[in-house]
Amino acid sequence: MPELHKILGSLFSDIAQSVFTSDLYSREISRYYESDALLRHFPVPRTEVSELEIKLKFAISEIDLNLNQQAEREANSAPIFIEFCYNLSESFYEELQKILLNRWANLKSQKATDMTKSTLDQALEQTLRAAASGANPIYLRQDLLSYLQRSRGSLIEMDEEGVDAFQADTVRKEVLKILDKHVSSVVGETLPGQVEEILQEVDHTQAEKTRKEVREILKKHFRVEDILKEIRETIHLDSMINSLSEPLILARERAGDYKMDVEIAAGKLEELDKKKLSSVLVRTRVRNYKWSEVEHAGPRPWHSLNPE
Repeated sequence: MPELHKILGSLFSDIAQSVFTSDLYSREISRYYESDALLRHFPVPRTEVSELEIKLKFAISEIDLNLNQQAEREANSAPIFIEFCYNLSESFYEELQKILLNRWANLKSQKATDMTKSTLDQALEQTLRAAASGANPIYLRQDLLSYLQRSRGSLIEMDEEGVDAFQADTVRKEVLKILDKHVSSVVGETLPGQVEEILQEVDHTQAEKTRKEVREILKKHFRVEDILKEIRETIHLDSMINSLSEPLILARERAGDYKMDVEIAAGKLEELDKKKLSSVLVRTRVRNYKWSEVEHAGPRPWHSLNPE
């Protein structure tokens, strides 16, 4: 038996499809208008649906609790995920910059050539400038949000007592993998890369000596796992993840809405008493959207759909 929301969804889909089919026809005949000496002075006809009214008659067959309603769960959990990803990405890069600066400040007094100190000073400054750009937190938010959305169905599982439980350990493990990738990108790729760029302008013999000293310093004092551990503690990552539990469980429980099975076949409706029939009046209109590029600091192009 079909559900009412699926019937209405099919109606809206068919309306949009009808506009699409009409636009395809307009595109096809536009070639004739362009090539014809007379027709090219006339506008190409295009059908637009400003408003459409449909009266749907149906009979309710069954109303039942729908515990697997994913659409509402997605809507309820989306703002929770977005806020978590935004807060974590901002805190992460703020702490990463502080930690790198503090580690290097504590190391400057140790034995190292002036060339090594100067090289690391410049490389760290350039690395932090790049890490502070708006693109890095955005990419981290995208990675975190992608994981949470992809794993939405497994974040809450029933425990042995049949109670919904947030899978904090699993989430923590996956989030740490994502953060590890971003620390590695800054410390293991960007920083050494900046060092190499600086040493290209230095005498070969001096560059080799400096390169060796820098590598030893990075290997000993800028280990990815140590930096990630420090970030985890300073931003209270475990508490941030645990704070997802209550709102996500509540979002899951709020999604247990009802589904309505209906009968719409004309032959079946004719057999029923008119008092048992229901109807819904649907007024709809089609809005057209266009893709437009969004300006931002990152290298990847962003596009959004905006109404005409």
